[in-house]
Amino acid sequence: VQLWKHGQRVVDTIHSGAGQNNNSNGVDSVLALQTSGGLFATAGRGVVRLWNKDAEPILAVSIPFPYASPSDLVQISRPGEKNDRLLCLAARIKVTRPPSNRPRLVPQDEAGRQRVMHIEAQEALVEETLSRLEKSIQMWYG
Repeated sequence: VQLWKHGQRVVDTIHSGAGQNNNSNGVDSVLALQTSGGLFATAGRGVVRLWNKDAEPILAVSIPFPYASPSDLVQISRPGEKNDRLLCLAARIKVTRPPSNRPRLVPQDEAGRQRVMHIEAQEALVEETLSRLEKSIQMWYG
């Protein structure tokens, strides 16, 4: 995250992630918040971060799912609401599919076939969870 003022770079900092999401891409979304104080938010690497006007992180909210990261941040306000202390953000969840743990060779015995069936069942459960998550919108407010 770089903060520029009058054509000069003032701050250059890292939007660090959490857990398994830390190695994914950097920032997927930046949003200037409509509040007093010049706050802005970034999303990516499994984390939504709020920053102050000096690009110092003041809050981080992690996505509790591996292989998922927030993107496309939007600020939501209630019509007629004048309270700039209440903040509501929404984001879609971008999913990266995990690598398969299935062995490349065909199992030669019953124990091997059972292991492959167990791996396939686990991967199907992860895929179902990620597909549901990918179709959802996450909201944070406070």
